[in-house]
Amino acid sequence: MERENGPLRDYEGVSSRDPKLLPSRPLPIAPARPSSSPISNKVLIFGDKVEISSVRERIAVKFDEMVDVHQKPEHSPSDVDALNLGRLRLSKAVFVDASWKDGLMGTAAVLVNLEQGSWFFKFLREPCSSALEAESRVVLEALKWAVQKEWLDVTMISDSQIIVQALVRRKCIHDWSLMCISLAILDCLNMFSSCDFCMLTGSLIP
Repeated sequence: MERENGPLRDYEGVSSRDPKLLPSRPLPIAPARPSSSPISNKVLIFGDKVEISSVRERIAVKFDEMVDVHQKPEHSPSDVDALNLGRLRLSKAVFVDASWKDGLMGTAAVLVNLEQGSWFFKFLREPCSSALEAESRVVLEALKWAVQKEWLDVTMISDSQIIVQALVRRKCIHDWSLMCISLAILDCLNMFSSCDFCMLTGSLIP
């Protein structure tokens, strides 16, 4: 699957049946044990014996479900009934997270609309100079996305203490190299009637 640079984009699912994903040559497969082997049909999972056949069936069902979902044009909206939001009491929430290593960032944003019972997500992977820049950029892109959806009241939830503390006070992030991103975020906040920031901690969502 080709990756695209640019703003956060809707997740585009791919099927395992896509010819581009098939290996160019056969993959080596270890020979199967004889059926007479006493361990050929059983494995240990967390100390309990389970039947391999039942595990295979469960894996097959889950895989088919995944493929069916990813073959849809969009991965949203999705039902939020299965989401455990714990202590959150919000109508619209925006979760953001980012990782950074060796000059590359991976970011994700999740918009949850509890009023309509749906959620959406986007992701991005591209060059980046630091982990703080990655966290800042995903906040900006997620806010722009919420604006596009005409959300007026949102709560942004991040695990970056530096960013949350700055934006709660409507101040620039404490890094001069991120001044342009900070100003863009503050400008974007003016498009909301209300935009709160919350630090994501283990006690927030059990």
